[in-house]
Amino acid sequence: TEIYTLSLHDALPISDGQLFASLDRETESDALIRHTLGRFISAMQFLGDQVAESMESRRELYAQLTANRRLLVILDGASDLECVQRLLPSGAKCTAIVTSRKRIEGLRHSFVLRLTKLSERDAMRLLEAAVGQSKVRANPQAAEQLAGEGHPLAIQLVGTALSSRPLWSLDRAVRQMTEPSEPQGASPEASVSRELDVIYELLTVEEREALRCIGLLDQPIFALWELAALLGRREPEAERLAEHLARTALIRRTSGGQAGIVEYTVEDHIRKYLQRLIADEAVQAQRRALEDERGRREGMLYRLNE
Repeated sequence: TEIYTLSLHDALPISDGQLFASLDRETESDALIRHTLGRFISAMQFLGDQVAESMESRRELYAQLTANRRLLVILDGASDLECVQRLLPSGAKCTAIVTSRKRIEGLRHSFVLRLTKLSERDAMRLLEAAVGQSKVRANPQAAEQLAGEGHPLAIQLVGTALSSRPLWSLDRAVRQMTEPSEPQGASPEASVSRELDVIYELLTVEEREALRCIGLLDQPIFALWELAALLGRREPEAERLAEHLARTALIRRTSGGQAGIVEYTVEDHIRKYLQRLIADEAVQAQRRALEDERGRREGMLYRLNE
């Protein structure tokens, strides 16, 4: 992972707020930029102000709104130079932080910090920060297994999930870990997938059902009513489950927007994991159905031969 910091001034205070966007999505670039500009503009305008429809109008208004502000703009998971450039604030008093899994050539006035996997000591310290030093020191072997290959995102995910289960020991979390069906290697993606397996096993039956429904939606942003419809429950019940999932960092609640509709975002790596999860469970369901059908037919043949 690489982090780019772009600033045209010497550490002026960020007094006018922060804007954040996750660009780590399998979404067509123009659609993602247009949507992100709309969110940024809504955050800086008065409630009820209209947001222009066209890309060019949104870009011009965004430049006007950021020209004299002292803002911090965070663009997470970027991969495209043009996309980043069109989302950078225009003001000389603004600062932008851009994270990317690959090097982005052409970003001017930037300080670049390259992140590698954590050392064993730092990985344990990050896990301690999430679940508590006493738990880690009580069972260092289990902590080492949960820290995995030292990838920060993977450790943060499992740590966040465990922090929402304060009565669970690290041993119990390790016992809940599912073995991957195939060797996944030591890449960051494989490590995150293993940690997501842990988190999934930590969820209640209701929470797993809600997460699978989110996987069926297969979209980066969903409204609460959509989850409620898939679950066949009322919105307050769906919101309770969504908030539980948000506390484990599997989804993130965003602003309700001008219409006041509660929305949640799902990062691209979570969506990919859910697609694999749904496919695996669908295969298992098909196998169970086949076994049931075989049992039914064998029973019929047995009765016929009596």
